[in-house]
Amino acid sequence: MSNSYLLERKRLFQSFAAISNDNEFWQLTRAIHKFQLKYNPLFNEYHDQVAQNYSESEFTYLPISFFKSHKIKSGHWKEETRFSSSGTSGVNSIHQVKNKKFYLKNASIIFQKTYGSLNDYCFVCLLPSYLEREGSSLITMCDHFIKESQIDNSAFYLYDHDKLFRTLTKLKKLNQKTILIGVSYALLDFVESNNIDWSQLIVIKTGGMKGRREEMNSSELDSILKVNLGVDFIHAEYGMTECFSQLYSQNGQSYSLNLHMKAKISDMSDPFHMVKKGKSGRINIIDLANIDTVSFIATDDVGYINEKNELVVLGRIDNSDLRGCNMLL
Repeated sequence: MSNSYLLERKRLFQSFAAISNDNEFWQLTRAIHKFQLKYNPLFNEYHDQVAQNYSESEFTYLPISFFKSHKIKSGHWKEETRFSSSGTSGVNSIHQVKNKKFYLKNASIIFQKTYGSLNDYCFVCLLPSYLEREGSSLITMCDHFIKESQIDNSAFYLYDHDKLFRTLTKLKKLNQKTILIGVSYALLDFVESNNIDWSQLIVIKTGGMKGRREEMNSSELDSILKVNLGVDFIHAEYGMTECFSQLYSQNGQSYSLNLHMKAKISDMSDPFHMVKKGKSGRINIIDLANIDTVSFIATDDVGYINEKNELVVLGRIDNSDLRGCNMLL
């Protein structure tokens, strides 16, 4: 790889590490967009084929479906590992990873800016469908949090709900700050036979029903969990295989955007038209941590930006693989 590529990449990572405000975020966003158009042939080709439609948007967003059919790289490099999706649609998304250590550092920084030091918490993880397969970025992140925590009982709990109940009861008596992070259907399975009245417990839901239970809206899910766990709020994590960064919600409904990841909303019928605040549409993600792959992703999720500049996720786009603006195919 050329010296100019290496130098440009180094400068981007230095700027990423030093970012401190929104002006710097958007300045770096423009630099990364230019860098990825230069060194990512797939992104450049897609941009060239659709650029004439981008009169209202400064940036090109690559449909997330490309992670299922193409290798997404900015520059030529050897992968250290790879993340893969659950493949509920039959085809897995693959996110090649140049530096896993950077992914873990980035995830830690985002978490700690939201909740404080990893060392303060016991991490109780109920993520069976993720744990039962290889390549989950969420499992990689949670495993790192467990190790950094260094607190007894920080662990994954697969299907042993009795053990999980005993652990939470013990942690409550010890007044240990605890985070229970679980996939939605597994949390519901747990509370069907176990009640924990612990107002200080932080419960973070992630994922959905994964075909294990009937789908329900977010408010209904939160109500059931709040009653059975004795908490006032259900938190949530918004992340995906294709992104290095995450968003967190402390009310389970709206996600705070940060200096690593922001969202833009495009019209459902016209992916090249960005809509105004408050109007729902396709969620487009800018993840600055994806310097080595692509930072601009048109997801298959629908939502809107509320009056507080928070992202509200409404759900998945029906038949998204068919509707996706995949102009290279």
